[in-house]
Amino acid sequence: MDISRFDRLQDAANNDPEFRIAARFWNSALRFEMGEAVLHVRLVDGRISEVAPGRPAIELLTPSNICVAASAAEWQQLLQPIPKPFYVDLWSATAHHGFTVQVAVYLLTGEYDWGSTPEMSAELARRIKGAKYQTMTGLGHFPMSEDPERCVKFVEPILNEIRERARK
Repeated sequence: MDISRFDRLQDAANNDPEFRIAARFWNSALRFEMGEAVLHVRLVDGRISEVAPGRPAIELLTPSNICVAASAAEWQQLLQPIPKPFYVDLWSATAHHGFTVQVAVYLLTGEYDWGSTPEMSAELARRIKGAKYQTMTGLGHFPMSEDPERCVKFVEPILNEIRERARK
């Protein structure tokens, strides 16, 4: 796949007000694998600071980074001006076509959560390769509202782990 068409990506995204608002706190490295072609995109404070072909020297599959991969033919279908059904976004492309997304997944569920029970979340974690799961004892469906101090005790170690991996 010819990735030269992505040379305008940086300016287009950085000048798009919706993208800027949605991504304003995002610091990450993205890798798009399009068959044999690889495109590396770095975001700093929600702005694309780099768009480059090839494999970067940094490790991309840390918790703050994402890799999206598919064959060149699948990418061509997704990037059409008017995509075919089930090629309109990455969600449907992963559910119905050969796209894969690799990103770290952490699942925290309150012990008394009736909407997403600990059993449901544990099962989901078993189905997602590399996912980490923990039951938040003494909490329910809205732990950040029910007991913010207790909730932070579950979230803080995850944030510290992400921070440490990003430093490596």
